[in-house]
Amino acid sequence: MTDLLRDYHLHLGGLALVVFAVALAARKGGKLHRRAGKAGLVAVAVALAAALGLAMTSDANLGVRTGILGLGAVECLVFGMRILAWRKAEDVLPRDRALTFATGAAGVAALVFGLSPAGTITTAGAGFVALTTAISHRRQQRDPPRGRMRVAAHRAGLHAAGLFTVFVFASVGAFG
Repeated sequence: MTDLLRDYHLHLGGLALVVFAVALAARKGGKLHRRAGKAGLVAVAVALAAALGLAMTSDANLGVRTGILGLGAVECLVFGMRILAWRKAEDVLPRDRALTFATGAAGVAALVFGLSPAGTITTAGAGFVALTTAISHRRQQRDPPRGRMRVAAHRAGLHAAGLFTVFVFASVGAFG
């Protein structure tokens, strides 16, 4: 089962990276850019489901750390995609707030676990980063940025998702 989950995760994650590269290369705001971005989001969502299954089968610290960082990546990715639709606070959907709350709550849990005798400082660090990301996103959900700042927040969210992904790779030792 673990091998199947890993295969799904790797293939869908690779597909998402290729599709996001297409979105980056396409004219911003154009049909190809929007469609590729949405397709990449779906691929990442399915890859995350497989990743969560993998995180549950690893040791506690690695599972918590990679789970929190993966959730942070998804939070930033969804935030980066959804913020373009937020003209005012009423445009923020309950599921947007729920994902941000889940990221913050998971960040607190990872921070507490990381600081416990069974935890590690890197797990606590992952929790801190997830918690501060959720706090920042919640503030922007209350008062969405306007004009060019909304586009800047879109880019920042997607860049942060990429950084979270790099941290996940580093956390599982994928870089050597």
